[in-house]
Parts: sequence; C-alpha cells; structure tokens
Amino acid sequence: MKYIIMAIIISVFMIFYGQFFSSGKYSLIEFLTIISIWLATSCVLFVSFKKSNSDNGLGNSDEYNKITSDMINNTGEQYRNLSTELKIITSKVDVMKSIVSEAVKGLSSSFTNLSEQSSSQESLMHEIIKGLHSTDGEDNQKGFIEETREVLEYFVQNITEVSRGGMTMVYTVDDIETQMDNVNQLLGEISAVADQTNLLALNAAIEAARAGEAGRGFAVVADEVRALSINSNNLNDKIRGVVDKSKANIAKAKEIVGGIAGKDMSVAMQHKSRVDEVLVLMEEKNKFVNQKLLEVQDIAHHVENGVNVAVRSLQFEDIARQQCEQLNAHINLVDQLFVGMQSEVKLAVEESNKNSSISAITILSNAINDLNNGIDKVTKKANVIHSTTISQNDLNEGDVELF
Repeated sequence: MKYIIMAIIISVFMIFYGQFFSSGKYSLIEFLTIISIWLATSCVLFVSFKKSNSDNGLGNSDEYNKITSDMINNTGEQYRNLSTELKIITSKVDVMKSIVSEAVKGLSSSFTNLSEQSSSQESLMHEIIKGLHSTDGEDNQKGFIEETREVLEYFVQNITEVSRGGMTMVYTVDDIETQMDNVNQLLGEISAVADQTNLLALNAAIEAARAGEAGRGFAVVADEVRALSINSNNLNDKIRGVVDKSKANIAKAKEIVGGIAGKDMSVAMQHKSRVDEVLVLMEEKNKFVNQKLLEVQDIAHHVENGVNVAVRSLQFEDIARQQCEQLNAHINLVDQLFVGMQSEVKLAVEESNKNSSISAITILSNAINDLNNGIDKVTKKANVIHSTTISQNDLNEGDVELF
C-alpha cells in the first residue's frame, strides 16, 4: 500500500512541477527529463508492488524497497546531469538565435545605410548634371562657341594675309638677292680696274725711272691713269644706282612687313579678354564639379564600409551551422539514451506481466545501471564536443572564414 502512496505522491509532485515549468522559468526539455525519471521510478514501484504482493516475508519487501530507493536516488542524480546537458543544448539554441538576430539587425542597418547613401549619391549626381546643363551654362557655352568661331575666322584671315605678305617678301628678297649678285659682279669689275690701275701705275713708275728728267713716258701713263679714274667713277655711279634700287626694294619689303604688323589688333585683344572670362567661368565650373566629386567619393567610402559590415554579418550562417551541428550531436547522444531506456523498460514491463517480478526488477535495475553509465558517457562526449568545436557567441569573436 505504501508503494501506491509513494507513486501518488510522486505523481502529484510531477504535476505540480510541470505546472511550475509552464510559467516559462524552465525549459520543456527539463520537464521531459523529470517525466522520464517519473516513468522509470513508477516502473520500479510498480514491479516492487507486485513483488510485495507475491512475497510472504517482510524482509524481502524491505530489501526490495531499499534497492528501489537507492536506484531512484542514483537515477535522480544522473538525470540531473542529463538535465545539465539538456540546458547546454538549450543555451546553444539561444546562442544561435542571438547570433541570427544580431546578424539580421546588422544586415538591416547596413542595407538601410546603403540605401540612404545611394540616395544621397544620386541626388548629388543630379545636382552636378543640373549645374552643368543649366540655361545660363548652355547660353555661355553657345556664346563661347560662336565667339571662338569668329576669333578663329579672324585669325585665319590674318594668317592668310600674313602668308600672302610672306610670299611677297620672298619675291622681294629674291629681287634683292639678284641685285646683290649684280653688285658682286660690279665689284668684280672694280677689282679688275683696280688691278689694271695698279699695273699701269707700276709701268708709269718704271718709265719715269728710265726717262729720268725727260719723263716722256710719264705722260702716257698719266693719261691711262686718268682714263681708269674716269672708268672708276662710272663704276661707282653704277654701284650707287644698284644700291639705290636695293634700298628701294628693302624699303618696299619693310613697308609690307610694317603693314602686316600694323593690322588693327584691338578686335583680337577684345576676343582675348572674352576668352579669359570664359576660362575663369570654366575654372569655377571645374571647382564645382571637383567639390561634388569629392562628396561622391566620401559617400562611396561610406557605402564601402556598409558593404563590409554586411559581409561580416553574413558570417551568421556559418556560425549558426556550427551551433546546429553541436546541437544535433548533443541531441543524438541523449536520444540514444532514451531509446535504450525505453526498450529496457518495455522488456521489464513484459516480464512483470508474466508474473516474473524478480526478473523484471533485475532487467529494470540493469537498465537503470546502463542508463547511469550512458549518462556518464554522454557527459564525457559532450565535453569532447565542447573542446573540439569552434566557440563563438557573437559576430565579433573568432576567426571564422567564409567562402
């Protein structure tokens, strides 16, 4: 009868404990663990109760009670170890949830930042385009093109005139060269006359020396020297005429060059001033474009940082996978224990139904011992899993490499 009372007390305790779990303070896995303890204990009490009804001696009943109590206490201790292991499993799930939540928040924030920066970049680009294609800018560009065309036409016309003047100068220089050749020829004649005069003078000196006081030959020589002198004067006149013509040609060339140089440059200077103004405007445009491009570059830098954060946040998939692998390893170990215990309890119940209480208690006792040993193995294997897997609880730890 006392075994029935004990079973009722344990059942009431389990119901109360289960309701206590429903408050959310403890996990469902812990509740299932206590249920498994209750099932194992109930099986022992059930078999012991049947044995007590079939035994005649009280000592045997007390002995079975002691055995059953020891088994229950030992099993409770081992199940607490199992409960600790299941808490580890729960913590792994919580870590995985935290990592996924953190990664999702990081991705959301990063891509939101990317969207905002992209919008700012787009606005800046529109502002640049608007500044470059404004109405005033288009008018200035058109005016600059027209003025540049006029300036080019003006310079082309001047270049053409300069080319024509240059050709005239070439012809004039050719004439000068021809006249200079004539001068050279005349100078050759003068040189010949000078040589002849020198020779005649020498002859006159010789004749004068021979004549002595008579000097009849000197008169002839003097006449020849006089004739040569007249010829020299004529040659000098010719040279003077050639030089005058050369001077005239040079003066003509100078006049042509002076005419080219004397062209009115006021128009060109006005256009030059306008070109300077346009260049200043273009410089201001360039400064505007450069400033906006620097802002675009800064935005691109922020976009790059956002992308880097997004890439780091993508590590959550690898971390969550490792945590799930650990979770699966723990669950497989615990599942093996429950499967083994289930088969042993089933066998004990079958023996009990055959009125073989001693055999049932023996089987159940062996099952509980096997369960205790299995829990020890689970704990050891769990420690091995903890020491051989990557421990990372957030996205800022570890050196997990992706891809």
